[in-house]
Amino acid sequence: MANNLFENNPKKTIIFFIVTSLLILDFVFKGLLNLYDSVFFNDNIQDIATSHEVYHHTFKPNKSVNLKSDSGNYTIFTNSLGFKDDKINHVEKNINKKRIILIGDSFTEGVLLNFDKTFAGIFKKYLAEKNIDLLNAGRGGYSPIIYWSKIKNLLEIEKVEFDELYVFVDLSDTWDEYYTYDLNDDQNVILRNIPTSQAKHSENFIGKTKIFLKENTIFTYFFLNHISDSLSRNDQDKIWYNFIVNGIHFDKWPINKSVYNAWGEKGIKLQLKYMNNLKKLLDENKIKLTVVVYPWISQIWYEDLDSLHVKIWEDWAKNNNSNFINLFPLFVKTGISDSKKDKIINDNFIRGDFHFNENGNMIIAKELIKKFVN
Repeated sequence: MANNLFENNPKKTIIFFIVTSLLILDFVFKGLLNLYDSVFFNDNIQDIATSHEVYHHTFKPNKSVNLKSDSGNYTIFTNSLGFKDDKINHVEKNINKKRIILIGDSFTEGVLLNFDKTFAGIFKKYLAEKNIDLLNAGRGGYSPIIYWSKIKNLLEIEKVEFDELYVFVDLSDTWDEYYTYDLNDDQNVILRNIPTSQAKHSENFIGKTKIFLKENTIFTYFFLNHISDSLSRNDQDKIWYNFIVNGIHFDKWPINKSVYNAWGEKGIKLQLKYMNNLKKLLDENKIKLTVVVYPWISQIWYEDLDSLHVKIWEDWAKNNNSNFINLFPLFVKTGISDSKKDKIINDNFIRGDFHFNENGNMIIAKELIKKFVN
């Protein structure tokens, strides 16, 4: 019966065997790549992350890890201070040239990217040509309470000398100040009771199928996912849509009054408190300060160009004799179509994530260099 079926439909039989063979080859090829990744990119971020008794957490010094993510494989190197760097190396605490330090959260750390693809790495390469040293003290989960505490530790305990500090104030810092961190009696940063009300969702059958194909095939997933994206008609179908609704709310306080009233206003007051502490510390050590702000995906979608976040830190910088760099205009445009917003987001953010991709980091680096030159 089966033989008759194949004999009566020779073209369909050939197509069936070709498709089946290609699918099997796709599974085998992906399996070999997964095996390669398991051998060479099998490290865990916890292999390099560590707690710190003064400013809560950092990286282990002089380490490297090879990590795998949905957006690709990458390597983290740290220097002798436990900062993300282009290679493992010893940092001289006292040098006979100008030194700039960057500090911020995961955006400044440059998560999911090799150091040379981050704005810190690109900026460092440029400054090196000018005989200026750059160190990146940024780390995921940092906020002003840690910016102040870590810089204080670097100056007073580690005795690291530097001339200028760039602080990249993140929208999520407001949440972290109010909900995440506090100081103990010894003035060390500790955790508050962290709420667990972040929105969670379970995958439906289609979602689970996508995950299965992504983990086990290459061309099949790419082909079917491309078709799925092409057929998407609603914003809800966009891969980043959950970041602008209930899935993530760290960035909503400037555009949502209820969120601002719930914790935004209180978090801002704490941010200002610790930034004032930091400014005083820098002044005592004759160190210049530059404050930098940048948007999340929500600010692009809701056209939050004249953001409250921008106004707060622009005013603070002006009142505290500090430089100010506003990166919002590089990404946030007003009066444009949804499709153009979608393009800005897809061009500049890691797919399935809310951090800047290589292109977004390059745009930021070029602006930092432009401002530095001027």
